[in-house]
Amino acid sequence: QNPMSELQTEFPQYYIDTFKIIRDIIQHKFFTIQQPRTVPSNISNIFNDVEDASLQKTSSQICKFLQNTFPCESAELYVFDDRYRSLIRISDDKEFGEIEGGVSFQAGLIAKPIIVPHGVTHPSFHKEIDGKYSNQSIMSRSLFQGRNHFVVTLRAKPNSPSFSQNDAKLLGDLSMIICDALKLSKWLGNQSETMEQMKKDLSIYAIITNSISDVTTKGAKAWETIKTASIQFFQSDTLFVCLFDG
Repeated sequence: QNPMSELQTEFPQYYIDTFKIIRDIIQHKFFTIQQPRTVPSNISNIFNDVEDASLQKTSSQICKFLQNTFPCESAELYVFDDRYRSLIRISDDKEFGEIEGGVSFQAGLIAKPIIVPHGVTHPSFHKEIDGKYSNQSIMSRSLFQGRNHFVVTLRAKPNSPSFSQNDAKLLGDLSMIICDALKLSKWLGNQSETMEQMKKDLSIYAIITNSISDVTTKGAKAWETIKTASIQFFQSDTLFVCLFDG
């Protein structure tokens, strides 16, 4: 209504176009059901060669998968020690405290994800670990499985100022698979170390029993048997035994 003449007038075309744009934004943002992102089928790739891979190698495979899935400039996995309140990066075993750990450490203290848009200052931001990229968007969250507590942190989403809630939901959907891969790799690594130690122990037992057998049943000289065993034990060429008169 024209306030001067009190006559109704038509909306200018500019207003009409503006209202249409606003209507479309509201329709898309609030009333259109967003299709949930499903877990990618290539998630199984993180289990490739897991029986021969170390925890660091499995972590690297998972990080590459996360970088391609979200996408982002970097992905890092940490082990969070609740007892000693420390954050350990799996890739290089570097340990971080509450200050040095930045946003990742704070994510380890809570169950909900932390999303930091580019240009927004987070109280726990630490330049050395969180400020590596010009785009400083961050998403970090804890992953729990039994007594295992991991933290995954994604940084610098290209062409976007922030990670989205859909990204956070997808990361939550992937959490169980990620934890399974890390837990399996860790267990297999421990088993491998145990097997190596068992092989060493069996080798020692074999040397001892063979030496005793050579002396007792074959009449071998004790000193020669000891020298032979020494070469097998220590891969040494010479053995000296000294008597010290105190």
